[in-house]
Amino acid sequence: MRLRRPSPDDAAEVWRLVRDSRALDLNSPYAYLLLCSHFRATCLLAEDRGRVEGAVLGYAPPEDPTAFFVWQIAVADRARGRGIARQLLVGALAAATPSPRWLEATVTPDNTASLALFRSVARALGARFQCGPHFPAELFPDSHAEEHRIRIGPLATTAVDELADQLELTLATHPGSSDAANHRPATSNETGGTAMTGDRP
Repeated sequence: MRLRRPSPDDAAEVWRLVRDSRALDLNSPYAYLLLCSHFRATCLLAEDRGRVEGAVLGYAPPEDPTAFFVWQIAVADRARGRGIARQLLVGALAAATPSPRWLEATVTPDNTASLALFRSVARALGARFQCGPHFPAELFPDSHAEEHRIRIGPLATTAVDELADQLELTLATHPGSSDAANHRPATSNETGGTAMTGDRP
């Protein structure tokens, strides 16, 4: 399993991944194309033997660039039970520059799997977990349930780095890419990858 940044070529596969989850809101293919191009620096894919097994799609909110907001996180049915969602979350935090102070997301109250995931990451990082009403149902034009906001932090850079090391996470890079410029060469167990803690000041 390796983690890497997406490219526009991955957008269709990410769209299919979200569609097949049957639990996430499916957006237009164009939205995923924008995420895999304009926001690729804050998104990650989990790839195994050339197949995309998971994706985390996020960004830094303009009004709070110290936060990392997770818009969607999806894992293929065939790859569930392997901790891929956790790896993607921690990997996204470890690879982000500058280092986020907060991890944020919104979830519906009945999404127990996502709530459990974020709670477990908060515990592993020794950070406070907060969750409460954010977007009421009446804001949505369809039958969408209300969304609660998750906020985890403040995050300690050392805690994120240590958890990334425990999970043995690496970010795959390609010579000449912007990814390679963002990480100092470091010990890796995968050719073409760098340790995710290599970009810390």
